[in-house]
Amino acid sequence: MKKQSAISHQQSVIRQRAFTIVELLVVISTIALALAITMPGIVGLFTAGTDLQSRNVISGMLGAARAVAIENQSYAAVHVQIGTDGKCWVAVMQYDNDPVSTSFGKFVPVSGFPPKSMPGDMAFGGISSDYVTGGSYDSTVNTELDEFTTFNVIFSPDGSLTGRVNGNNPQIETDVKIFGGDGATPEQKRWDHPASLPPGPTLDEQGVRAITAFHYKTFKAMPDRQDWLEKNGQFLCINPYTGKLLPDEK
Repeated sequence: MKKQSAISHQQSVIRQRAFTIVELLVVISTIALALAITMPGIVGLFTAGTDLQSRNVISGMLGAARAVAIENQSYAAVHVQIGTDGKCWVAVMQYDNDPVSTSFGKFVPVSGFPPKSMPGDMAFGGISSDYVTGGSYDSTVNTELDEFTTFNVIFSPDGSLTGRVNGNNPQIETDVKIFGGDGATPEQKRWDHPASLPPGPTLDEQGVRAITAFHYKTFKAMPDRQDWLEKNGQFLCINPYTGKLLPDEK
């Protein structure tokens, strides 16, 4: 009798401690609700982190290019372009003047400053009158994706921003490893020639003084990129004297 009584007591305790199906459903529903409430905040936290990291990366590259220009008393640039891996890559370039072979020089990568990719899917677009009019993005960003995401920020020998080099549009030398030239390995190649730009040994495009930051994969998937950028693009001007990014103005 005592043994049966002990067993009955244990079963009674188990029944008291166990969850019913209703109680389990209530717990699961509560957890699901809590996740639904907190998840946007968590996603926003990570998004804000990649935004800040991307600004820090390009700010560092801008500062390096400006220092190279002042140190060498020549032009220097930051070249931005979507890479062969689908990520936005940034490289510091220096002006290599070779008057024997051309009327003006070309920009080549600076040793000691390896190209860097943006964190996550962050990317930058070059702002010019082709893409922004009256403070609003033009519809050209819907179709001219390669041109929009391929641009240069150029520093003159005194460290100030400029759009041209000795009165000419800057040219980026593409017969170098980063473009797959000069015996480059697949690991060294970061960029292809944009199909929409004129083919040839150089990329020729005037320097910009403002950029926009955005999430590239989302932007690329949007049917109306102009409208999406108006709502989500971070419009960043570059201080013409220090090269630092100014706060978002849009």
